Amino acid sequence: MALPLLLGLASLAPPAAANLPNERELRSWIEGFKTAARGPFERIRWFCRDGSVLPPKAYACKNHGGGIQHGERNQRAKALRAGGYTVANVLASLDPKAFIGSKADLWALEQILIERFLIGSDDGWIFRGARTYRGALQIEDEEAGSRAVVHAMLGDRAWREPTRFLLLRETVRLLPIQADEGSAAGVRRQALVLAEKDKAFTPLRAKIHNQPDAGDAAKVRAYAKSKGKANLRDQFERLAKDIDALYSGSGGAKLALALAPRVASVSGLSTSLQELGRKLEVERDPTTRVAIAGRLMGLVRKHFPKIHDPKVATEALQLSLALETDGTVAGNEALTGISSLPRSRHLELLDQTAEGLYGAGLITLDHLADVKQSRQRETLRVLAKPPEWAEGSLTSSFGKAVEHLAPLEPKARSYTQGRLQASLVPFYRSVNDSLGR
Repeated sequence: MALPLLLGLASLAPPAAANLPNERELRSWIEGFKTAARGPFERIRWFCRDGSVLPPKAYACKNHGGGIQHGERNQRAKALRAGGYTVANVLASLDPKAFIGSKADLWALEQILIERFLIGSDDGWIFRGARTYRGALQIEDEEAGSRAVVHAMLGDRAWREPTRFLLLRETVRLLPIQADEGSAAGVRRQALVLAEKDKAFTPLRAKIHNQPDAGDAAKVRAYAKSKGKANLRDQFERLAKDIDALYSGSGGAKLALALAPRVASVSGLSTSLQELGRKLEVERDPTTRVAIAGRLMGLVRKHFPKIHDPKVATEALQLSLALETDGTVAGNEALTGISSLPRSRHLELLDQTAEGLYGAGLITLDHLADVKQSRQRETLRVLAKPPEWAEGSLTSSFGKAVEHLAPLEPKARSYTQGRLQASLVPFYRSVNDSLGR
């Protein structure tokens, strides 16, 4: 099993639910949020830095130290939070200090991340209606709040400990930290212009503005085909293509080459990023691409504690995530030819893919050493263990939050398998099965 989190464990004990109805009733609340036009919100308010909560008027917080505008939770959402369920989160309002230091609230963070998983996997989850409730969530503020949290975490030495790497990397993966802020703003501007020319596009424009994701491109194309004004068809397609480009990621190779000069002071990492990044850029063989991606992921994690600048460290984690995507795509392509590879190549691929699992935080350095030693001895029993170790790591980090939220939303339990499926675990398992045969 993976090592448990050793830091901040005291914050992981779930509080007892207070003054809440039974699970069946709570689940009906969640289903109600999903279908409500405003989701878990009651109205729009300004939340000022001095604690004032004011009606949505222009510059309402000007004389109150500034502030942000977003939805105010309704009574049921407030009751859930008071009862120990950290849901209906507005990321813009998070206090970065809550997640650093000796009393870092890891318990709340884990729940926030499971909620982010549900938002992505269940069509917005309880925010389904709120995506088109204008002003409820401002994506610029949500992204800024997410970046503030991540940068604060990366400025805290405790978050450089190996036991927190998986939780940290999942935070960067699940929070809306948009790497290409210029392109994101451009997409929002295009959507606004189109909504002004085609009023029926307004709900989708609001969704793109409040809670964007990669699926918006398909939604724009579907709208243009079924409802969009014919004279705007080219503009809708341009918007869809820009959304595709925004969420495709720059690709591991491009990000590796971009990061290399920014980590010039980290001995051994910058040169490897340049050399392997160039190889990944031109390599077409899918098994070799998996191997390069895994190797780079392992190197990023190995050197990560030495990347002190929070912004650069964020870029390193984003590179790791892009490499994981590259590796899984290449792995799916490579599977058809795995059985024809010699035994020695099977063993090499297990070694290289295990480096990627280590780089993703799914196995430990000791686990990786076991794989390498077993590869040399061709010991199948140990080589079969990494998928089990990876599942154990996710359960150790998120199991309590998953089970805590499952009474509200049973789909929370699909987090672990969903995360494993999006990793290099399926490719590793397929290579190992082929080796066994």
